[in-house]
Amino acid sequence: MSTEATAATPQPSSSTTSSPIILYKPPTIQKLLRTAAINLVLPFINGLMLGFGELFAHELAFRWGWGGTRVFPSSRVAAPGVEDKVDERGRKVKGRGRG
Repeated sequence: MSTEATAATPQPSSSTTSSPIILYKPPTIQKLLRTAAINLVLPFINGLMLGFGELFAHELAFRWGWGGTRVFPSSRVAAPGVEDKVDERGRKVKGRGRG
């Protein structure tokens, strides 16, 4: 029985016939495409999301009548809840509609 128990346990090999460890593998087309997607496409999508977020925030600030929001198309100057008031000198002043 002792011979069967010792045969089942692996014995350390004294010879160095194992293959060397390869540290470098040449790039494949799949790896190049994956790297290009990460470094070129994802920043582009990130920029789009930041731009849309800025547009949304500006539109929200304009619709809520927060000061400092400039709108260049003159057809959109009056927003809901914002009405033009005239000061004592006759100039138009933006103000909240909840007076």
